[in-house]
Amino acid sequence: MNKKSIFEIVRSSGPLEYEYVTYEILFKSEPIVSVNLEKGIGNLEAEVFGKYRGYGTGVIVPLDDLIESLIEVRNEMERVYKK
Repeated sequence: MNKKSIFEIVRSSGPLEYEYVTYEILFKSEPIVSVNLEKGIGNLEAEVFGKYRGYGTGVIVPLDDLIESLIEVRNEMERVYKK
């Protein structure tokens, strides 16, 4: 059974507009993450929007590292708090 996501995924640039395709993840119609192909399919980058001390309004990180960290946090929280 699929649960409805609270996020919306949209293509924010097309291959005819830019050399590299970018997708955005929206929360309540506001972009919170932008994923780009600039460094190739094996090195996707995620730009996380928000206010970060020392980084301004966004930070670009490797997508795989972000996903692994999110999964690790979820697994740790489930291990510690799920009884």
